[in-house]
Amino acid sequence: MRKAVQDATELERRLAATEVTEEGVWFRNLMLGILKSALRDYDSVEIGVQRQPYLAAWGARNLLELRVITTYVLRSEDDALAFKDDLVADLKEFWEAMTRSSEIVHKMLVAEMRAMAEGEPEPLKSALLVKATETERSGPDLRGPLEEVDTYRKLMNEFGIDPKRRPMRTGKIAASVNQSEMFDPRFKANSKLVHPTALSIASTIMPNSLDALLPLTSSEAGSDFLAILSAIKGHVDTYGMAPKPQSVGG
Repeated sequence: MRKAVQDATELERRLAATEVTEEGVWFRNLMLGILKSALRDYDSVEIGVQRQPYLAAWGARNLLELRVITTYVLRSEDDALAFKDDLVADLKEFWEAMTRSSEIVHKMLVAEMRAMAEGEPEPLKSALLVKATETERSGPDLRGPLEEVDTYRKLMNEFGIDPKRRPMRTGKIAASVNQSEMFDPRFKANSKLVHPTALSIASTIMPNSLDALLPLTSSEAGSDFLAILSAIKGHVDTYGMAPKPQSVGG
């Protein structure tokens, strides 16, 4: 695995240093981004296995997702372009969520200020209620998020992307490349530790309760890392920095 990490690091440098046409930058950067992410996530697994099972599971789940994404984007130019379009949809969805979150948090803040005021003596109570009313009237500052949402909506229109498009979930990507049998149970198992589940919470007060899991987590993460590295290296050796042509196994 140390050799594999060295090879991936060298391939990363090779991709970054390779000059490509303006039209081809996006695909080179997509492969480069996947490789960088894989290196980061495998590092998380190695650190997590030694110190924190949560971190190991987080890195392992990410590598699993990167593995199916790599298979998908290298399968054909159409699939790579579809994933590319997901970036704009992702950004629009992100800023829409930030806008809604800001609105909800603002309402909660006003309610908390009023609840706090009820337990305070005068004149602090009145001051807090006045401030709560002022905060409510001013509303959340949504200028930045709304501008971002508008920007990406316009980009989707310019690129001919359906404005209602939602980024494809990795479970669906796994199904599209016939990897659901491998992906689904492993994704669920790692998610049980990544999210605040009854299991992950209980593990924090049960020392060494997940130790038996860590060798398997490390092994599976290593397998995913090697698969990602092999796929990208094989693609670059065969097709260079361009997507696989549709006529080749498309």
